[in-house]
Amino acid sequence: MIRLQKHIQVLAILLALVCASTSTWADAEKSDLIKAAQDGNLSRVEALIAAKADVNEKNANGATALIVAAENGHLEVVRALIAAKADVNVNANKGYTALYMASQNGHQEVVRALIAAKAYVNARMGDGATALIIASQNGHLEVVWALIAAKADVNVKTDKGYTALYMASQNGHEEVVRALIAAKADVNAQDDNGFTALIIASQEGHEEVVRALIAAKAEVNVKADKGYTALFVASQKSHQEVVRALIAAKAEVNVKAEKGYTALIMASQNGQLEVVKALIAAKAEVNVKTDEGYTALYMASQNGYEEVVQALIAAKAEVNVKTDKGYTALYMASQNGHEEVVQTLIAAKADVNAKMGEGATALIMASQNGHLEVVKALIAAKADANAKMGDGATALIMASQNGHLEVVKALIAAKADVNAKKGDGYTALIMASQNSHKEVVQALIVAKADVNAKMGDGATALIFAAENGHEEVVRALIAAKADVDAKDADGFTALMMASQKGKLEVVKALIAVRADVDVKDADGFTALILAAENGHQAMVQSLINAKADVNAKNSYGATALIFAAENGHEEVVRALIAAKADVNVKADKGYTALMMATLNGHRVVVQLLKMAGAVD
Repeated sequence: MIRLQKHIQVLAILLALVCASTSTWADAEKSDLIKAAQDGNLSRVEALIAAKADVNEKNANGATALIVAAENGHLEVVRALIAAKADVNVNANKGYTALYMASQNGHQEVVRALIAAKAYVNARMGDGATALIIASQNGHLEVVWALIAAKADVNVKTDKGYTALYMASQNGHEEVVRALIAAKADVNAQDDNGFTALIIASQEGHEEVVRALIAAKAEVNVKADKGYTALFVASQKSHQEVVRALIAAKAEVNVKAEKGYTALIMASQNGQLEVVKALIAAKAEVNVKTDEGYTALYMASQNGYEEVVQALIAAKAEVNVKTDKGYTALYMASQNGHEEVVQTLIAAKADVNAKMGEGATALIMASQNGHLEVVKALIAAKADANAKMGDGATALIMASQNGHLEVVKALIAAKADVNAKKGDGYTALIMASQNSHKEVVQALIVAKADVNAKMGDGATALIFAAENGHEEVVRALIAAKADVDAKDADGFTALMMASQKGKLEVVKALIAVRADVDVKDADGFTALILAAENGHQAMVQSLINAKADVNAKNSYGATALIFAAENGHEEVVRALIAAKADVNVKADKGYTALMMATLNGHRVVVQLLKMAGAVD
């Protein structure tokens, strides 16, 4: 519904614009004379004039009959109104005059008639625009000539600093540009952002306009506020013929814009091969850096533009230069999976084992992101398969964490250490198990990964897999002789983790291989207590069936039944009572299951306990 409303809103806006293009004043209240003038109804206009209609009456938008007639190009109506002494210089609400509206819409005969009637050619609208500026913007050459002949100011600016020449240049109106130049328009005038006609024409790729401006002595190296030059913006937008024209006119190829970017860096970043070649031929500095240390080669490599990379290398770009953060071209190309760029950089002797600020290498990043062909290329180039980051992570650990099976296989084949640990104790197998990458787990097991390796907190791959309910991984680890009763630092086993989290199939798998159902954690909790506390009825029943002690107490004397009763888990309470749980056992502070159920308002549980012999 929201999307439909948005479409309706867009259609409404478009309809309004279409209507507005017919007449700026279409929605305003109109007198008979204004309506007749707008419609071009000459006989009606003449009749109303003869009847002494006010020829200067305005509608709600401030428009007169002459303004709407001029806007719509009704020449004979305009002449009739002029003859009736209509004010040719009256302004509508936003400053629009009849001459402005006729100029905007290219009605050259109307423009001439208004000029002949002494219309003021330099009248300015609310935004500072004049008839000449709007005619130039819209490419109405004959209107432009007529206005120039009537002494229109060719260098007047709008409130934002736009001149007629600027607007014509922006929109690629070459003949208008030439007409304005011939009328002595200032080719180097700048708008409020420092842009000139040449800069804007270069940005928009209007080659012939650029050539006309250059021929008129436009300054090719003037800078806008952010340091942008005509060459910079043309290079950024890949207007190669404009770039060539500017270079031929002696544009400075190494000037820096905001943040230290040059034309070559921008063209390389955007993959503009022909522009890059032209700039290199013009002696652009290939190793210049931005304020953050980016070079043209770095930017092209990051974005995968192989041919640009080749061109830069051929021009002696340094392949091992680092950014301020320590990144190289090879690192970025590898991270982003640009195989052909990687091959090109390797062939150019890029250092495959260079480390970044945090210790990452090209191989680690390619492995992390699963770029198999890049990984193979780096391995073939003797990249260190066991290089470590600052936290101890290796390419294999990162690939395993993200489940990139083929990358894992390639690294194993390259003799990557399958048992390497990060600083916190994570191994490749633990990472793969935690994230349920079964095939990666199997590949690591085949490669002799230690299935019982422990982290700093004592957790194993099996404990992580059990906690997260990764049944197939759990089964693979069990088959590889993982210790099912291994404990973490808090005394939790895989079975306890699965019981607490409600992972039934994992619990069944662990029970099937005789995991200890009565082992306790540091606080005396058993798998059954944890399952009961969290209301996992099916889990509780599986543990009961496996002969779990239904009356085992934690360190505070509480049993599974007390926890289930406290939390109102009716079905768990039923299962425990059926398994002969002691309904009257007391915790260390003297509370019983019945007391906890009563306190928490679990009426059904209270009834179940009393029926089983619980006493107040």
